[in-house]
Amino acid sequence: MTIEKPENQHIIDLLDNGYVCFSIVNKDPINLRIKQLNQFAIKILGLSEKDIYNISFKDLAPECYESIHYNFNILLQSKTTIRFITTVFSKNITLSIKATYTNRNEITCIFYDISEQLNYEQRLQEQNEEIQTQNEELAATNEELIQSSENLFETNNILAKNEQELKQINGMIQSVLNHIPAAVFWKNTESIYLGCNIVFARDAGYNDPSDIIGKTDADFFSKSDVELYYADDKEVISKGIRKLNYEEPQQKSDGSISTLRTNKVPLLNHKNEIIGIIGTYEDITDIKNIQIELIKAKEKAEESDRLKSAFLANMSHEIRTPMNGIIGFSQLLKEKEITDEEKVSYIDIINESGIQLLSIVNDIIDISKIEAGLVELRIKDINVTDLINSSYSFYLKVAEQNNISLTLNNKVPKEFSFAQDEIKIQQILGNLISNAIKFTQKGGVTINCRLVRGMLNIEIKDTGLGISEEFKKSIFQRFRQGRYRPESNRGTGLGLSICKGYIDKMNGFIGFDSELGKGSTFYISLPSLA
Repeated sequence: MTIEKPENQHIIDLLDNGYVCFSIVNKDPINLRIKQLNQFAIKILGLSEKDIYNISFKDLAPECYESIHYNFNILLQSKTTIRFITTVFSKNITLSIKATYTNRNEITCIFYDISEQLNYEQRLQEQNEEIQTQNEELAATNEELIQSSENLFETNNILAKNEQELKQINGMIQSVLNHIPAAVFWKNTESIYLGCNIVFARDAGYNDPSDIIGKTDADFFSKSDVELYYADDKEVISKGIRKLNYEEPQQKSDGSISTLRTNKVPLLNHKNEIIGIIGTYEDITDIKNIQIELIKAKEKAEESDRLKSAFLANMSHEIRTPMNGIIGFSQLLKEKEITDEEKVSYIDIINESGIQLLSIVNDIIDISKIEAGLVELRIKDINVTDLINSSYSFYLKVAEQNNISLTLNNKVPKEFSFAQDEIKIQQILGNLISNAIKFTQKGGVTINCRLVRGMLNIEIKDTGLGISEEFKKSIFQRFRQGRYRPESNRGTGLGLSICKGYIDKMNGFIGFDSELGKGSTFYISLPSLA
């Protein structure tokens, strides 16, 4: 059977989709015959152009016949346009069909190959499903991350709280360390500082304990001190021993040397391993100085006790001698057979012994007042020339009796006077001049007087025995006699102590120069107390 192509065939062949027109035979949707189709439909359906008008509707697409038949029944009932999709499995294509019923008892179908679109949609669906799965997994992961974040946040809060508590504990520990009066420090095994308290920091020249972290002793102390401290550290670390309560020096920035009482012990970790040292020290310089002063005071007290014993023994002799003279010659005066000349001689001896005894008693009373702080000055205007001449005249006879000279060089103006205690100055001059005469065997004694910047300066110079070096430092101490002459070993040893005590009270100065075997020069300087 040959069918002529419709006039519009060339138009429908230009379509880029399929076109088929079916004729309905006897109004039976099964009994359909192809009336017209285009080249795209021929190609899609895999038909030959010579056969297309000879095959039935069922033979055209047997795999999808039921689907098309079902939809065509609907179409014939509604006599409108319907859309449906069917698949030709043998050709592996899926078609989207738009079927329309016409008044000419025909069904026209326009269809598209939507295989790629379906494949794309399938892939898209699969991808969407995969994405959905991934999203679900991501959501689960996010949930886990959120939970982990919450756990981490909680952990961070705990850590922050623990850190704050640790800071508070460390601050409290540092505060406790800073209130310890001793210096506290700790180092690693290389003697590098890990920390200290404020006392140590200030000794090292810093205001903040954190400033010494990472430093060594060489940054603070002298080379000799550093070597000593390093040796101690190494001994404690290498032997694991404790060095306690030992003394060591420390040179300060001003060059002074302090004495430290130090303790060093091993610093251990939680495994009981030595990781450094911890040490403390106290500056015991003041204590050492007090100990030295106590030793000196003890020695001085022992010396004073010895001197007092010697003094009492000497006083016993000194007092007994004039007392024996007084008592003995008083008994002789009772004798009826003594002559008048003998009586006068005995009375002179008694008088001399009384004067000697009174001098001893006066010395004891004077030194007692000085030590008790009971010395009182009787200030009045004194003519210096009259005062000096009076002492010179009195001791000139004593010097002549000892066959030595006594010379006065007075450069003080005759009219000069100043306010002082005259009696005590006479006593001072008497002690110094009598000592010079007593300890001079040959030569003489010279008294020099002059004014220097308003001060009265008096020198008593002798050519006597001189003072040995061992006695120079203690010459003004009580019970001391710096010069000794066997045939003239008389006196209490209080004269120079009394002189110094009075001169100190009078705001003056006393000193001396002496060379053993060549003599001594004592000089005093007194101000006016007006």
